[in-house]
Amino acid sequence: MVKSKEKQRGKVRKQRAKFVVIGAEGKNKTERNYFHDFFRTNKEYKVKFSSSGDTDPEGIVNDTIKYIEKEEINLNDGDVAFCFVDTDTDITKQPQIDKALKLASDNGIELLLSNPCFEVWFIQHFNYSTRSFANNAAVIAELQKHIPSYEKNTSAYSQLVGKTEDAINNAEKLEKYHDGLGNKEKHISRNPSSEVFKAIKAFKQ
Repeated sequence: MVKSKEKQRGKVRKQRAKFVVIGAEGKNKTERNYFHDFFRTNKEYKVKFSSSGDTDPEGIVNDTIKYIEKEEINLNDGDVAFCFVDTDTDITKQPQIDKALKLASDNGIELLLSNPCFEVWFIQHFNYSTRSFANNAAVIAELQKHIPSYEKNTSAYSQLVGKTEDAINNAEKLEKYHDGLGNKEKHISRNPSSEVFKAIKAFKQ
């Protein structure tokens, strides 16, 4: 647990803000930019980012675990941690995801997938579609129909504000769609999809 400074005698100790730890691929700033802006006005939680140099799912989770230990984050006392992983339409990545899911679960971390990449969540702010994507570049091209100036690793939050409820509804509809097809949860077959909404619902402002 992160230690708090002692207050002067006779004064009530102010309860510290709770922490949200975000783990993602080190080279990818998309998640960092989005959640930095999302939590900017949240008075209850402070967001922290684990500096992962890994790109594989298990490595991302391991780096997040190390960060939690180093920063004395207490997941049993209100702090929470998420790891965001892109499937990248790479079927060989599924065994890695399965191992990462178990590791995350064993350490109180929630691992959330985007298939094929995080920007699917951004698209869900504008429309509902079950059309699958061949690769990450196809996702970016689709997103640029709604945000023409968008480029990877840039902030899109200002264009998404006010559409969060629509995005959640669209994401949940897509979950039901994949369930109806019999596609396994946490699986690369669920293209397109993004579980980012599961984190957003917990902190929706």
